[in-house]
Amino acid sequence: MTDNKDNRYSGGLDRAIFREWLEKLQQESWQLELIISGFVLYGIYNSKGIITDLHNYNLEGASNIFLSALETLVTIGWRIFFINLLLHVILRSLWIGAIGLRYVSGEIDYDEFNYSEYFTKYLRRRVGDYDDFIEKLEKICSVLFSYTFLLFLFFVSALAFGVFSLLPIIILKSLGFDVEEGVIYFLIWFVPYVFGGAIVFIDFVTLGGIKRIKDRTVSKMYMPLYWFYSHITLSFLYRPLIYNFIDDKYTRRLFFFSFPYIIVIANFTKIYSNEKTPFIPDYSSLREQGLIVNPYFYDDLYSIQLDAYEDDERSDNKTLGHLRLSQYKVSEPYVQLFVKYNRRYENVMEDRYGVMPIYKSGWKFTLFSDIGKERDSILFALKDSFKINERIVYEEYKMFRDSAKTVKDDEILKGELELKRDSLKGLRKKLTSKRKKALSEYELKKEKRILDLMKEQVSIRVDNVNYDDSLTCYFSVHHLQGHEGLIYNIPVSNLAVGEHNIEIDLVRNYIKEKDSLVTSKYILPILKVN
Repeated sequence: MTDNKDNRYSGGLDRAIFREWLEKLQQESWQLELIISGFVLYGIYNSKGIITDLHNYNLEGASNIFLSALETLVTIGWRIFFINLLLHVILRSLWIGAIGLRYVSGEIDYDEFNYSEYFTKYLRRRVGDYDDFIEKLEKICSVLFSYTFLLFLFFVSALAFGVFSLLPIIILKSLGFDVEEGVIYFLIWFVPYVFGGAIVFIDFVTLGGIKRIKDRTVSKMYMPLYWFYSHITLSFLYRPLIYNFIDDKYTRRLFFFSFPYIIVIANFTKIYSNEKTPFIPDYSSLREQGLIVNPYFYDDLYSIQLDAYEDDERSDNKTLGHLRLSQYKVSEPYVQLFVKYNRRYENVMEDRYGVMPIYKSGWKFTLFSDIGKERDSILFALKDSFKINERIVYEEYKMFRDSAKTVKDDEILKGELELKRDSLKGLRKKLTSKRKKALSEYELKKEKRILDLMKEQVSIRVDNVNYDDSLTCYFSVHHLQGHEGLIYNIPVSNLAVGEHNIEIDLVRNYIKEKDSLVTSKYILPILKVN
């Protein structure tokens, strides 16, 4: 087995057959390119909603460095693949069309045009041979397909480099160290890390400028640095693709084009904009002043808009912002306000009010454990206080139970022991029942407190009149989008027929260091019809 393996890679017969197979596969690869490009384009086109969902998930407060990096990777990767593969399909289709035309028309016959000698020479020089044109298209298409994946891998490496630069400070924060100033972190880790990365990047963009230095000492000093950053950026996984790409003059030019191309793709939405309504103020300004009626904030108007979409469009537009009123045209005594669950409000609950969550946040493995409830110190202390008494009673119960088993001749004593045993057994059941009741009451009280505190994330005024005291609030699931959150019932029966403004101050986050709340303001007009 070892001999055969060595023979395969020593230039023998197996190697020659393998090369011949690769040459044949290379000539037929255009079919695979088109199939893969088509499938990927279709998948990319239909995955736009996933990017929106991930963005909204991060926006709601679940964001951390890793989720933000994932969102950036998916967003920029989406643009790279969509633009490049769409261009690849267009050019490859042109290539197929050019081959089909060659079958009918053959080569370009410049003499057939009967042009002047001047233009004939010009066209022969500038347009050239038709087969050369097909060959150029073939080369562009083949390179563009691999170039797309290389671009994506370059961006993965850049993102991995950025994420890893922040990893130590994330670890220190999770361990409870105070690194808010960041001076120690900056000096000890960040500066050397970026400096070393800059050296490797210079070597990278100069196509191995440092590797060309013949001094053995320089090579030995640079090798650990090269090895470290190649693993940090994951470039060791696609290194053969890089070196095969830059060893040719034609593809080398595309390599240098990669860096400005990625920068433009990553900042495309910041570089270009298309203002279609120059006289309409900024959307957030309109919302805060109550000068816009947007169906996005009203269930009745949104439902009408949603019904206008086709089935596939409807699934892509099932989005919900931070809050939404049930009606714009109000004909009932109450109007309902749905507020979507805000992950950042957890900071208010834990840091400001000291309320522990009911369940552990995030993913958890619960197959062989409990349902993932959070460790509440008060709850566990309450549980332990009951279990101490239960354990004492249980020990006494076991003692009388075992004693009753050993007594055989004295029936009176045995009866007394069994009576005491049964009494302790009943007492233990009462203690267990009392413990469960106390724990249940604590959990219900905690749930009610959570609801009361979450109710306070919203302050509501109607026509400048405060309605906070007259609100009722419940946990709810939105009937259109299925998001979890809270629903507030706002009494409007006393309002006169006509236009009114519902002013909403929504707490979005809590800054512990400053003990301050971050709020968003909404003024949503309503129309009372009867």
